[in-house]
Amino acid sequence: MKCKNCGRVIEDNSLYCNWCGQYQLKQKRKQITVPKPVQLPSGSWRIWLAKEKESIVRSTPNACTEAALTFRKQWLKDEAEGKHEPPPKIVTLGEVLDDYIKARSAALSPSTISGYQSIRDNRFKDHMDDDVSTLNPQQIVNDEIEAGLAAKTISNAWHLCSSALKKAKVQFERPRMPRVVKHERDWLDYKQIQVFLKLIEGKPCELGALLALHSLRRSELFGLKTKNYDAKKQLILVRGAMLSTIQSGWVYSELNKNDTSRRDVPVVIPRLAELLSKVDKKSEFIIGDSQKNLYRQINSICRKAGLPQPGIHGLRHSFASLAYHLGWKKLSTQQVGGWKNSKIIDEIYTHNADLDKDLETMRAYFVQNNDQT
Repeated sequence: MKCKNCGRVIEDNSLYCNWCGQYQLKQKRKQITVPKPVQLPSGSWRIWLAKEKESIVRSTPNACTEAALTFRKQWLKDEAEGKHEPPPKIVTLGEVLDDYIKARSAALSPSTISGYQSIRDNRFKDHMDDDVSTLNPQQIVNDEIEAGLAAKTISNAWHLCSSALKKAKVQFERPRMPRVVKHERDWLDYKQIQVFLKLIEGKPCELGALLALHSLRRSELFGLKTKNYDAKKQLILVRGAMLSTIQSGWVYSELNKNDTSRRDVPVVIPRLAELLSKVDKKSEFIIGDSQKNLYRQINSICRKAGLPQPGIHGLRHSFASLAYHLGWKKLSTQQVGGWKNSKIIDEIYTHNADLDKDLETMRAYFVQNNDQT
């Protein structure tokens, strides 16, 4: 057979000419097609060219098809010559958050990462695909307000988003946030603590409640291992925490050596030392899974007795207020409770104790004044 290009003799059924290299089989040209035209309510006919993002409208279906084919042929020719600029890459709010969370997954606690992921999955759902270059933060926040979300929930969610956007060096206008009303947590004063101790004696929640009254956080309380109690020195060694995560449920995590939460808490309530001595040494944790309803047990007892319902964290609050009432130095309270600085104690944990003392002073003044008259 002869080459179709140069005419030289080549072997039969050759795909290429061994002289000029020309392909011997006829190449089928790709047929250019367009979608069928659709009639509009106005009577005109329309073809939407998705790839070209162009709408072709004509008075008849044939004219519409012909115009669409002409447009597409020219567009493909321009594309082959490299005349079309590539569309700018869109970066979404969801992608920015994903990168931010992934970059911190090894450094932050599983509980913190779980909280971040929960925000990513459940907050600002209608805006996770928004292009960050045209983001409207105020509209994002307003949509959540209209959906009835709590101000603190919105504030926490947006705080994570703004941190991620700043890390990605995205410029955005700061939105006006809803006003967060500070929630006053219930707690027990020094007189109510004495009543509470008698009410919980012998109850299933007693051990957990007494640990909370020694300043332990909920995660620290459930993460307290049997080996972390030094019976000779009567010290509770806070070394780990039980954290709740979306992916793995409850996960035990060792506290970092530099974390102020890692501390030794002296046992100051004799009853707690007695209960700790009776804990089964074969058990890994002092508080078992059966005590995960500790919060409800504590509040149920307090509610029936007409006391404030502090839950677990409220008992930690009660410890700080009692320490203040008994004249503990701030540094001692901070050290035992694992607070990073005394400012937290001043702003959150002692203001009520100050008020109690001031009220007692004023009441004593009026009682004394009445006695004199």
